[in-house]
Formats: sequence, C-alpha cells, structure tokens
Amino acid sequence: MHDLMHDLATFYGGKFFSRIFELKNTVKHDTKTRHLSCAQKNDDDLLMKITEACDKLKHARTLLQIFNKYGVFSAGDRVAVSCDLLEQLKCLRVLSFNFFSDDENLMHGSIAKLIHLRYLDLSCTSIVTLPESLSCFYNLQTLKLRYCEKLKKLPSKMQNLVNLRHLDISGTDDLEEMPKKMSELKDLQFLSDYIAGKHEENGIGELGELAHLHGSLCIQELENVKNSGEASNARMDEKIHLNALYLTWSSGEDSEVFDSQSEKDVLDKLRPHEDLKKLWVLGYRGTMFPDWVGQSSYHNMTVLRLSGCRNCWVLPSLGQLPSLERLIIEEFDKVKKIGGSFYNGTHQHQETPFRSLKILIIRRMPCWEEWESYECDDDDDAPFPKLETLVIWDCPKLRGDLPTFLPSLKSLHARRLDVMCQELPSYAH
Repeated sequence: MHDLMHDLATFYGGKFFSRIFELKNTVKHDTKTRHLSCAQKNDDDLLMKITEACDKLKHARTLLQIFNKYGVFSAGDRVAVSCDLLEQLKCLRVLSFNFFSDDENLMHGSIAKLIHLRYLDLSCTSIVTLPESLSCFYNLQTLKLRYCEKLKKLPSKMQNLVNLRHLDISGTDDLEEMPKKMSELKDLQFLSDYIAGKHEENGIGELGELAHLHGSLCIQELENVKNSGEASNARMDEKIHLNALYLTWSSGEDSEVFDSQSEKDVLDKLRPHEDLKKLWVLGYRGTMFPDWVGQSSYHNMTVLRLSGCRNCWVLPSLGQLPSLERLIIEEFDKVKKIGGSFYNGTHQHQETPFRSLKILIIRRMPCWEEWESYECDDDDDAPFPKLETLVIWDCPKLRGDLPTFLPSLKSLHARRLDVMCQELPSYAH
C-alpha cells in the first residue's frame, strides 16, 4: 500500500483500528477500538501486549495477524495464543491467527464459543480435527485451513454452515474425506479441494448443486468414482465461473482393478465448461483420452498439464487449442511415438498447430522412441511458431530429430536422451 493511502486509512480509521506492535503502552488503546492487528516484529513481549490489549477491549470484532511482505510466515512469526485470551473476545467476527500450539483444547474449547465469527483463518496450524460445534457457526462465511498438514477430519455436519462462501483446504494432505451432504452449501463460491468419496453422500455428485463455484477446484481420488453416471452428476460443464480445474487419481499400489473404458467414460463426463483457462490431469488410469481433451472449443485454455497417465499409449490431439501457451507432458510410460494426431484432430479445417505455445515440457517418458515430423507445404504452416522454451528430460529411448523449424526458440534443455541425430537448431539463441 502506498504511504499516502496508508495514512489516509489510518486517519479515517481513527480510534476504531489499532495495531498492537506499534504501541509501546497498551493503555493507549481506546475503548472504542474494535479491530486489532499484529505482526511479529522481533518483540518478545508481543503476546503480553496482545493479552493486555484484549483484556481492555473485550468488544473487539477483529483479531488479525499480518504476514510479512511476501504473504508467508515461518515458525518464528507465530504467536502462542492462550485459551483465556480467546474466551475474553466473545464478540469476534474475524479471527485470523497462526496458533503455535498443539493444544487441541484451544480448538475444542475457546474457539468453539466464538459463535459470531464470519471469518476464521487457521492456516498452517497443527490442528488434527475441528470441533463439531463449528457446525453451529451459522454466520461463518469464510473458513481457511490452508496447509494444516495434520488435519484429518472436518466437522461431520458442515452442511449446517448455510452462509459459508469460501472454504480453503488446500495443502491438507492428511484429510481423509469430505463431510456428507456438501451439496447443501448452495451459496459456496470457492472450494479449493474436493475428495471424491466412495459413498453417495460424500461422492462426486455432491458437486452438482454447487453452481456458483469460482476460481480453481481440485477434485481428488477420482478412482472412487464408479461410473460415468456418478461423474455426470457433478455437472462440471455448468460451472461457468471456474477458470482452473485439477483432476487427480491416487496412484497407490493397492488400487482396485479398473476398466479402461469406464475410466475414459468417467473423464468424459467430467468435461469442464469451455471457458476454462487451466487444466491438470494427474494419474488418469485410462488408455486413451476422451475427445474433449484438446478440442479447439476451449478457446481460453492457456495451461495444460498431463501427468502420470501411465496406461495411456497415445497422446491426445492438442495442437488445435488456440490459446495454449504452456504444455507439460510427463510420465506416460507406454507412449512410444508422438505422431501426426498430436498436432491435429479429425476436423477438416485446421489452423497452425500449437500456434500460441511458448513453453513445451516433455519429461520422464521411458518408452518414447520417436517424434514424428509434421508435414506442411511451407514454413508459415509449421507448428510451434511462438515456442520459446523446449524441455526434454529423462526420455532415454528417444531417437530421431527435433522439430526442424522453431523460429522463436530461445532455450532448449535436453537431459538423459539416448541419441539425438540432429544438432541443436542454429536459430536457437
């Protein structure tokens, strides 16, 4: 924030806003103060200052921890907040703190009493479970649990949070499953991740009623989706405000036996809206991709990553994505050849393949042997006219030539390739 804007905000905020770390004496807090913020400033007495301030300001509405200028924090930035402190602040609407505490009583006791909360941010804490009483926070609109790496379970009756708009559980890798009946959160606008469960009440179909989702969504454990009917119930093609979609399958050795056609049908029914800008497909278990992957109708797609699709023996046709700028292909264990279908689909009217692509990364392809050249009448129709960076790593069996005409190439990175029959293009700079 510019200094002038900062001063203006401070002036108009007056006595209603206070930053604890700026005060040498907590007596300076006015009884009108409703919004408190603090940031770690190598101050050993910060916790004492917070406690003293909150003791005088029991009607505070906001307790906010400010991160450093990079928007991140370290263990040294955290403050160990006591249960007694929070019990004094029963009027809180906004609580954003990184508790350096392993005491579950902090969660299941003190915070459970803050029934007026609208905004709760417990990101990067060591909590394992959330109190069931959180389901009674009917006013709660935002719940952030980013990188709560030990979190295993959400409250079982989260469907009661009827005013919830924003739920961020990204980086909660130990989270076992989603609560039942998430479809009842009809006003939810942001959901970072959804774990597809094995049962109908927490299965992928629960996404179908969440029509207002914005931003990005990661759907995990898609191996639990039994058939295309379940996938269709998610109604992904109706989520017009999503701009990024991450579809992931677990790659554990204990995965059940699956049918390749069924896997393809499931992915087919997860077809997103055509305004999508970013797509990742990780761990897909089918042998071929459905037709929608790579269709030119995805006119806004700029980033595509296909990773860990170890059963696929052929790459989808991606050359006609008109706005694609970054493409990552990795860990296709059965692909031996990249041929003409990679550049063009089956439609008659074809544009220059990969006409907007700037970065192409192909790596960890153990069986890839041949990159077939694209035949065209003149250089104006050659693929990759804007390609600036080409990365080919860990493809030990690759032989033959690289694409022969890359007029915009600036950097070429090659590692662990068996034989490259052609020298690097002389126009690479």
